[in-house]
Amino acid sequence: MARACGSPILAMGCFLVGAVINLVLDPIYIFVFNWGVKGAAIATVTSQIMSAVILLVYFLKKGHIRLRRKNICPTLPICGQIFAFGLPSCMIQVAVTILQIELNKAVVSCEMAGVGSEAALSSLGIVLRISSVVVAICVGIALGMQPIIGFNKGAGFEHRVKETYKKAVGAATVVSVIGWLICELFPAEILQIFGMNEPASMAFGIKCMRISLFGLAFTGFQVVSAQYYLAAGQAVKAMLLSILRPLLLMVPLIHIFSGIWGMDGILYAGPTADILTALIAAGLVGYDSRKKRKGV
Repeated sequence: MARACGSPILAMGCFLVGAVINLVLDPIYIFVFNWGVKGAAIATVTSQIMSAVILLVYFLKKGHIRLRRKNICPTLPICGQIFAFGLPSCMIQVAVTILQIELNKAVVSCEMAGVGSEAALSSLGIVLRISSVVVAICVGIALGMQPIIGFNKGAGFEHRVKETYKKAVGAATVVSVIGWLICELFPAEILQIFGMNEPASMAFGIKCMRISLFGLAFTGFQVVSAQYYLAAGQAVKAMLLSILRPLLLMVPLIHIFSGIWGMDGILYAGPTADILTALIAAGLVGYDSRKKRKGV
């Protein structure tokens, strides 16, 4: 909401303030106060409260949209719109959670010679963390695109909508390709940052990173396309593209491929899902583009 009100720096600052407070309080609560894991939990909650307080003050005192008691009462039409356009983002989180559960179960059931399930889970966890960094940057580009798309779509400036989408796809693709190249060229160095040094685990981790993240180059296009449909008011298509990779493709592919090729099948499920998602997204965008040119 702060970003939509023209205060993107404040929105970013709230997250940074929370992160910094968390980093400072973690060692104090864990080691100085000897609270252990409980201290880490308290530090996290404290940082979230501080971020929330900053935003609350903004919307009570300074924001273009003010928080007022008369506006808190929900109305059905507005709630319906919020639900429709918020559902894709919600489903992404649900889909990612289900994917993580199914991935962990599949890894535990597919033991690999010389590599235990804990080491395999650690390697895949690192891979997911690295991919999430690339995805987060692409999401940032897509979120920056959204208000521009929404405004020009409403104003009827379709040429601006098309230009904005192309530039966002281009920028996100550059980020994705750079992320993919780094993972393919320097897997050992990245794994060492996460504290992985044991030879067998390192060998599997390198293999895991190079195979699982092979489709990372297509991530930017997928993310931007999903957010484009959301900004254009096409919530169904946005939700379809949002859950296509993690839920509709990745989960069944993990079980099918692991049943045929074991652990290698789990690794190849990721790039297969990435490529299929990119092809489907490209087909959907291309179909809509042809319809617009024909005036349908």
